[in-house]
Amino acid sequence: MPEMSGIEAGRRIKAMNKEISIYILTAYNKLDYWQEALKMKAEEYLLKPVAFSRIEEILKRHLKKDQPPSKTGMAAGELQKFASYREMYYGIPEFVKNLDGCGEEGYKEIAQSLMEIFKESRMGIRRLSRKKYAHKKEFEHFLLQSMDLVYRDRSAEKHPILKEVFGYLDDHLEENIGLKEITQSCNISQGYLSRIFKTEFGISVMEYIHMRKMMLAKWYLYSKNFSLTDVAYSLGYNESSYFC
Repeated sequence: MPEMSGIEAGRRIKAMNKEISIYILTAYNKLDYWQEALKMKAEEYLLKPVAFSRIEEILKRHLKKDQPPSKTGMAAGELQKFASYREMYYGIPEFVKNLDGCGEEGYKEIAQSLMEIFKESRMGIRRLSRKKYAHKKEFEHFLLQSMDLVYRDRSAEKHPILKEVFGYLDDHLEENIGLKEITQSCNISQGYLSRIFKTEFGISVMEYIHMRKMMLAKWYLYSKNFSLTDVAYSLGYNESSYFC
C-alpha cells in the first residue's frame, strides 16, 4: 500500500471506530506482522493464495455476526430476567401471550436462542423441543419445562444432592408426596433441603411440587380428554375439590 502498511491502516481505522471488523489478506508470512495483527484485534489473518470458498465463508460469517438480533431472538433474552421460580412460572404464560403473530418459525427461533443463552442446559432443552408447535399452549409447556430444567441444572451444579432429589420428584410427581418422603428417600434433612430451595428457587419445596403438578395438569387438560377429577387423581390429589 502507498504511504503506509496494511497494519498501520488497520490501526488507524480501529482508532476511529473500535467496532469495525478488519480482515487481513497478505503475502507476508512473518511472525512480527502476524503479532501486530493480533494486537490490532483483526478478525482473520489470511495468507495468499486464498480460495474463493474461504473468502465466501468468512463474509457469510461476518454478515451473520453483525446482523441485528431479531425480535424473537431479543424476546428469548427476556426469559433471563425472572427474579424467582414463581415469577418465571407465572410470567411465561404472559410472555407467550405477547408473542401473538410470532408463528412456527418464531417459536423455533426462540427455542434455538434458549439453547444459546442457557448453554449448561442445551442438551436437555433440545430433548424437550418439538419439531412443530401446533398451538401456543404447546410452546408455553415447552418453555415452562425448559426454564424448570435451567433452574434445576443451575441449583444441582451448586448442590449435587439435588440431582437425587429431582430424580425422586420426576419418578413420584404423580403421587401424593411431601417433604417427609423426599428427605427419607434422598437422605437429606428437611431444614437443609428447605434452605437450598429458598435460596436457589425463591420458593418452598412444597410450592415447587405444586407448581410442577400444575404444569402437568395444564398439559393434561390441553392434550388429553381428561375431566378435572381425572386430572386431580392422576396427580395424587385425593380430593378433586382441593385440586380445583
